Amino acid sequence: MNKSRSIILVVGSLVLCTGMLCSCGPRGESKTVAEVLAISQAAFNEQIGNAGPAKEKIVTVQRNLEVLLNDQSDRSGLSNAASEISTQLAELTRHAGYTSRPAFGELATQFRELSSDAAAGNAQANRLKLIASRAYSTMASELATTKFTVLPLNSKS
Repeated sequence: MNKSRSIILVVGSLVLCTGMLCSCGPRGESKTVAEVLAISQAAFNEQIGNAGPAKEKIVTVQRNLEVLLNDQSDRSGLSNAASEISTQLAELTRHAGYTSRPAFGELATQFRELSSDAAAGNAQANRLKLIASRAYSTMASELATTKFTVLPLNSKS
């Protein structure tokens, strides 16, 4: 009786463990970095027409994102582009919706760090694609909602 109970427990444990391990595997919802970037660029391109008064800054960010994605061999060019993106995102942050501001602030910080990494030659292609994708997605989200028209917290600008 004890032996059959032990066998049932062992078999039950194996079935349970096998089920848990199988459920952890990918089920087709993973995407490549290039696919993630393409999706975020498409969402951004759909919303760019809603840019309004912030369009010049947004276009500057877009142009510098293209430099990051297409000219990865030029250290100083990457560093300058990342620095410019950081500056423009910081300016856009002041007019972004209140719930979007933390995301824009974090992106500005990441691009500032990327600027120094690129100058040192430590900018990896996949990292550049992911941070560009985040920037495109965040801007697309803002353009779809408040369109950078929220007044800044201080009324000096």
